[in-house]
Amino acid sequence: MKKGNLKIKNLTLIMLLVTIMFLLSGCAFMDSSFFVKLSDEDTNNKYIDILIPLETSDEFYTEYNISVNCSDSGLPTMNKNSEIVRYNEAGYRSMLMHYNGTNVYYFDLADAHISLPDNLYSAYNSPYGEEAYMDFCNKYRKCKFVVINNQGNILKVSKEIKLKKFGYYLNDVTKWNTENNIIKVSYHISPDRFVIYLICCAVSVIGVLLHVILWKIYNKRCDKGKYNCFIIVVLSALITLFSISNIFENIISLFLNTKLSADIFILNSLFFIFSFVNFLFFSFFFNNIIIGANRKVASCDKDT
Repeated sequence: MKKGNLKIKNLTLIMLLVTIMFLLSGCAFMDSSFFVKLSDEDTNNKYIDILIPLETSDEFYTEYNISVNCSDSGLPTMNKNSEIVRYNEAGYRSMLMHYNGTNVYYFDLADAHISLPDNLYSAYNSPYGEEAYMDFCNKYRKCKFVVINNQGNILKVSKEIKLKKFGYYLNDVTKWNTENNIIKVSYHISPDRFVIYLICCAVSVIGVLLHVILWKIYNKRCDKGKYNCFIIVVLSALITLFSISNIFENIISLFLNTKLSADIFILNSLFFIFSFVNFLFFSFFFNNIIIGANRKVASCDKDT
């Protein structure tokens, strides 16, 4: 019995150290640019742009973004009187035409990579530009995607898309079928939300340690002939409830079509393993203390 206890304790400590390692390593890489892909059957003469709520008083606003109109990005130079340059509905303006320094590169007409201005990236210390990207999303909060032709005429405008939801940021590849106006977006967990995610996973690991302690207390009470200990069942129930708290993060991730990185996948695996162990402990206590006590009472009543 003692050797078994030692194995459980050592395994739990190892898993706890693994969880701490992920906490120290930080979250997975987040893209710091917008990737948009058209899934239309006909992508000829279609160019992707983004509309953001941009005021003329914004520090990055410009009447005409020269950097994107004088580049080899694949985007034809737009006339200053074209529809996309003049577009201003409900405060939405073209990011490519009016957000100074924005760059775009078309891998082909159906696959666009739109990046923030270089001077915006350089204002932050993050090597991959995640901080600049997250601040951009926090500032503008929503966007629309738009398709134009080589004359700057607007062919299609998407529905409004939130740049941030529940601590998750619009990321990975946005797929848009303009013919059916169906848009599929993905989100990536933020560093702050990732810490909450880790804490929830750590709670499930710590829950197993606490359950081992409760198990030892229960065994000592049994050795003394004290089988009834309702408080152990209550504590076990609370520990189990806290240990499955991360299930809400998983539901949010599923709802937002979140990209599951390797570290999130491993954390999820740890979470489900330890949550299941916590549930087994609770089932054991409930069965032996509550149900077992009821059986004894019923047996005594029958004897009398």
